[in-house]
Amino acid sequence: MNRGYQKAGVIGLAVLILCVVLGAAIHKKQNSTGVIKKQEETVILPVLISGGDASWENSVENTARTFMEKNPDIRVVVKAAVNAESFDYQQSLNLMEALGEFQGIVEMRNVELYAGLGKLAPLPPELVRLAEHTKTVEGKVYSIPRFYTCQGVIYNKKIFDRYGLQEPSTYEEFLQICKTLKRHGVYPLTAGMGDSWHWDLFISGLFANDVKKQEPLWIDKRNHGQVHWTDEAPMQMLSDIKEIFDSGYVDHAYKTTTDSQTVERLVEEKAAMLYSGNWMFSQIYKAQPDFDMGWFPLPAREGDPYLELNGNVEWSITNEYAKDPKSYEAAVRFLTYFYSPENYREVLFEMNGISALAEKTDNPFLPVQQKAMKYAAKYGVIQNDAISSGKTPEGFASQMYLQMTELAEGRSSVQETAEFLDRLWDKKLQQNKEYKKQ
Repeated sequence: MNRGYQKAGVIGLAVLILCVVLGAAIHKKQNSTGVIKKQEETVILPVLISGGDASWENSVENTARTFMEKNPDIRVVVKAAVNAESFDYQQSLNLMEALGEFQGIVEMRNVELYAGLGKLAPLPPELVRLAEHTKTVEGKVYSIPRFYTCQGVIYNKKIFDRYGLQEPSTYEEFLQICKTLKRHGVYPLTAGMGDSWHWDLFISGLFANDVKKQEPLWIDKRNHGQVHWTDEAPMQMLSDIKEIFDSGYVDHAYKTTTDSQTVERLVEEKAAMLYSGNWMFSQIYKAQPDFDMGWFPLPAREGDPYLELNGNVEWSITNEYAKDPKSYEAAVRFLTYFYSPENYREVLFEMNGISALAEKTDNPFLPVQQKAMKYAAKYGVIQNDAISSGKTPEGFASQMYLQMTELAEGRSSVQETAEFLDRLWDKKLQQNKEYKKQ
């Protein structure tokens, strides 16, 4: 072959290879640019929730999944806060903040504190209008309730029928039921203090009837030094707790039983009653679909029960995340979807929640939930502050739970416990004030 043709052929082949390589590089660059562009257009939306409740975690995950199907430009990342022994939720949030995880939409229990520290962003009017009741901090709304819950006594109807027991209308009748059950060798109550925060359930129910029924603003007044734990009403609440444990009315395994394990204790008839929230209904039926469940509000010593509707678990948007307009808009879109009829109906059904929206809708509730809702409609009072959140000093609750174990086990008297709680409240209140100044 002519050397010229060979040379031309080699050059042509080289040019061809170069074109292929360049073409591939250009194509790769175009594809990479497309990926980068797509990534830039996708907004990452963190959603931080409390851990420990499988139903709630499942509900939020389902909401995130269906939301992303309708909003492909937003990627929702659901994270559960660290759920450590002796931690209350606010301590968990502090840890998550230290880890850089306090971002996006956050499940809150102490809105006043975090809003006062400038860590939360005000919510837009279109979200605020959805809720029937909202809290304001210095004239702005920083949160909206997920839904309302109420607490009461869940019981095994078969056991009640076996011993001819009826739902009580007074607190003394409730104690008589406990006495009768114990006489027949049945633990009246199961409790899950293996998760120390479970104490909050016991405390809040008795605190509502013994203290807040007389003084709904007790927590606010305690912050101003106008009332004390050593006063007659809170001393009565502490005495009630001591009596229940001293009488052996609580399942002996309460110190190692976790909150979720109380379901097993109840359905396996190791105890007749569980004082908890209506969110437990579905969990109990999942454990035993044919469980014959009854429910009644914890009776007051006199008059009607003081049935608090707890909306203190609320959605907020962090201020740092809201600084980016696209991110803030994504958070608002997610919360708007959360409360949309198609999604909110599923949330309320899963959690047996009571709607927090101004516009009510019909939902396929369980019969026991319908009963709870009737009581709520008749006796329900919107909870302003809980003993573990709201205006209660941050850090108080977790140490209070430990002290309650001391009281229950007889290592602390009612008087000693009341005095300890007074000192602890003042100490944490002062620490919170100093923290705000930093």
